[in-house]
Amino acid sequence: MKNRREWYEENHPKAAKAQRIGLIVLLIFVLMIVIGGIVLLLHTLKSDNAKPVGNVEAKPYVIQESELSRPEESQASSESSEESLETTQTAGSSVEESSVTVSLEVSSEVQSQEPSSEQVVIPPLPERSYYLIVVDAGHGGKDVGANNDLLGYTVNEKDIDLAVALYLKSYLEEKSDVQVIMTRDTDRFIELSDRPAVANTEQANLFVSVHCNTYEKDQKVKGLECYYHENDKKRSGIMAETMITSLKNSGLDTKIRGTRVADYKVLREAYYPAVLFEMGFMTNPDELAKLASEDYQKQLAKAIADAVYAAVKK
Repeated sequence: MKNRREWYEENHPKAAKAQRIGLIVLLIFVLMIVIGGIVLLLHTLKSDNAKPVGNVEAKPYVIQESELSRPEESQASSESSEESLETTQTAGSSVEESSVTVSLEVSSEVQSQEPSSEQVVIPPLPERSYYLIVVDAGHGGKDVGANNDLLGYTVNEKDIDLAVALYLKSYLEEKSDVQVIMTRDTDRFIELSDRPAVANTEQANLFVSVHCNTYEKDQKVKGLECYYHENDKKRSGIMAETMITSLKNSGLDTKIRGTRVADYKVLREAYYPAVLFEMGFMTNPDELAKLASEDYQKQLAKAIADAVYAAVKK
């Protein structure tokens, strides 16, 4: 006597065959899942030491403790830093071929250092109804920055930086959708790392540091430059280019020398977009006279304020 299985296969051969094929497919599928699980487990074990990396808005930055020889870190370094006369320029800047490019060289000690393995994942900027700008007046207190007596009296960079920064704050706050935080609004000393830390803590849309330049080898060199860090070309770099374009159209009475890349600590340690303006050369007597005058400081601040606003809104 045939059992039910044999009877079913004899009377329904096509259906029985379909069942057998279905069973084989199911077994193959289960086997693939098991193999996939084993592969995933092995991959997870090999990747146990992997570090998380953020997206464009939450970009990880490698924080290094090395410092460049800048005026903020050594008061005399504005005059002693090695500078070279070149006709090269960074991508996107439109400095004339005949113009002089002043490049601050990174020390060999800094160049030889390898990045730290530790990374910081930066959260994206919060949604706000206004743009938050941190304005940083370079130097201050015991750190006078660059200084000279070309005008018959001593002019200290820290005083020019603070005056322009205060005017810049005032002009920016004329915009209804802008709020400003100053790293200093008096003549006081602030550590380098504490400056970008303000922007990092407040999650500012932009950190703007203002300084004056020097070039002892040629007193004819003049003009304004905007620096950003090479690791942030997609944010700070684009903003710097926008600001330079705005400044070229501002009618400001100085040479707009374009954008530059630099490893300055205040830029390197900024989590969010950051730029540094070298507003003019104190080693050029004519430009120094303008930088020391209240009228030109206001013109300079107004032009930079309009440029900053154009950049954050873009």
